[in-house]
Amino acid sequence: MNNVGVEMSIKKQLFDKAQDSLKRQREAEGHSGDVPAECEALAEEYCSDVFARASRGELKVSFEMQGHSMETIKVVSILMKEKLGDVLISFSPRGIEANWKMND
Repeated sequence: MNNVGVEMSIKKQLFDKAQDSLKRQREAEGHSGDVPAECEALAEEYCSDVFARASRGELKVSFEMQGHSMETIKVVSILMKEKLGDVLISFSPRGIEANWKMND
């Protein structure tokens, strides 16, 4: 049985649960809930680039971020995931990759 029409996908529920947990953990550690403007700007730029590349027929894109801290890379990847939904977002010390190829 396919649950495509379900109110919220399991993937989205798990993502939201993890986000809430991370937020509580960061607040408990004394971090503010505010996202640095630099991270917000990078996420916006990268998400716009994802749409531009998709319109050119590309199925994935990598963003080199070697000059940024792992914390910045992580925050930008989370913001991208929030904006791009079910697009696969992965990150490493080298940067972020967005992959929207559909499995056949």
